[in-house]
Amino acid sequence: MAAGSASRNRLLQGLVRHWPVWLTFAFFALLPMRRQMEIPLSLLAIGGIVLAASKARRPEVRSACRFILPLFLFFWIPMLASCFDSMDASKSWGQTMASLRYPLAAIAVAVWLKAWSSRELLLRAMTWMLLFWAADAFVQLALGHDVFGVPLHEDRLNALFYSRYQYFGPTLAFLSPLAIDYMRRNWAAPAWITGFALIFGAVMISGMRAAWLMMLVITGVFVIVALRNSKQRWLGLVLPVSAVAMIAVAMLASPLFKERIEDSAQAGLGSQQALDEALSYRLPLFTHALEMYRDHPVNGVGVRAFRAAYPNYAADDDPHMPATAGEMRAHQAHNIVLEFMSDTGTIGLVGLLLSYGFCLWWWRRLGPGLRGEALPYALALATIIFPLNSWFSAFGVFTMSNMWMIVGLCAAVGWPDDRKASAVETEPAG
Repeated sequence: MAAGSASRNRLLQGLVRHWPVWLTFAFFALLPMRRQMEIPLSLLAIGGIVLAASKARRPEVRSACRFILPLFLFFWIPMLASCFDSMDASKSWGQTMASLRYPLAAIAVAVWLKAWSSRELLLRAMTWMLLFWAADAFVQLALGHDVFGVPLHEDRLNALFYSRYQYFGPTLAFLSPLAIDYMRRNWAAPAWITGFALIFGAVMISGMRAAWLMMLVITGVFVIVALRNSKQRWLGLVLPVSAVAMIAVAMLASPLFKERIEDSAQAGLGSQQALDEALSYRLPLFTHALEMYRDHPVNGVGVRAFRAAYPNYAADDDPHMPATAGEMRAHQAHNIVLEFMSDTGTIGLVGLLLSYGFCLWWWRRLGPGLRGEALPYALALATIIFPLNSWFSAFGVFTMSNMWMIVGLCAAVGWPDDRKASAVETEPAG
């Protein structure tokens, strides 16, 4: 009885002592629950305001802003510029003003999780959460429902994401570097290879080809990391083998995965119709996004105004128009570069390119120790803004909130000149 009480007290003390870690973790844990992740996000944004107003924390805030603020302006200035003649002004202005909370939340994450031990605790919690998500996906595939009774969606494997079925695969994929890197550094080789295979397999059976692409890129990066480490070099050969094994398992166990592979193979037939089918009928979206950019080259049609502008470009039999699809399905360009071009024009395209350059400059200027610490967060960020991404809207709440939480974690690691002493190799460097 006394032992149980002492255990509960230690648990409560840990929750209180590390509350910023658990508040950050709550954001990611609530991602399957529609807009519930807005609660911890809003609390973190308020925390960012409090920190910015505190003279004692101002040096830490200033250090975090050296990474967060320029990157935010590369996104936000094009958003603002697109509002003035937007084809859906209320939507554009609302999205642009609401996005001001993201850098505030990122500042709070960067300052409160500055200590390596805090970020390591977050990574540990994230690892077990993502492994649970992955295992839950296989349970749903096998039984037709997950451990909580969430039924398998007819179009995609959805796991805990329920009606937001299309979010599961990409979300697991872009967060996977956090778990894979933690397992690589802290677990025995058989355990982390098993964990990697579980997450990789869950992404494959999700049926989202954008997630597959992200997962393949992430796997390639960790293969390179393992090959560069003399103690883990052999694992650089085991990772691709385990990935191929999970692809084979997905082919045998998941009719959806097999169907998606067959659809993708249609692109090799050479005809435009076959290519369009392989791309889930996105060719009209790509084409009309370029036409919007042609007609609005400076600042685009407006942030999140793609849907309002689309009927001006689409034919009546367009697969995304209500007359054909039963509802308007053209919400965005389904490619991050094309979305910046159509929604925010050349100003947005330049901002996107500057953000790529700035992130690359930041990464290259980090010392070896800091680069090792930054690897999982930098890889997650790179995955979210990868130029070939064709998943959710880059300006939508889901993408933007996840991106800026990851940006906050990148800033928590530090600025290239923050800790020159970190050139000393530490355990996080792997």
